Amino acid sequence: MPRKRRKKNRRPRWYRRGEQIYQKLVRQNDPLALADLTEEERLMLIFGQRAGVRELLTYAKGDLLNLVGMDLRELEMIPGVGPALAAKVAALLFEFGLFRQRLSAVPDGEDYEGRDHSP
Repeated sequence: MPRKRRKKNRRPRWYRRGEQIYQKLVRQNDPLALADLTEEERLMLIFGQRAGVRELLTYAKGDLLNLVGMDLRELEMIPGVGPALAAKVAALLFEFGLFRQRLSAVPDGEDYEGRDHSP
């Protein structure tokens, strides 16, 4: 009786895709910059899911900032977005809101760390 071949422990396709993008960013010859990636590719690196990210961007009309103000339950109701991705997006949008508040509190002529750059 022939032996069954063992399947190799292969990484999921989305993981391999993220790894390929990472390798393009750090390669020696002609590395890509983050600005060269599409928004979908950057979000895939952050969230690790391609299908959910694609649905999320479609719902947000191509700009993730259109989702600011949505709560976790509303994000979960987007087709293709599960609870884990919804929580990650909600956390990212919350952090963005905090960062935006901190920047608005910085007086003109100073940078974020409080150093004066006035002429």
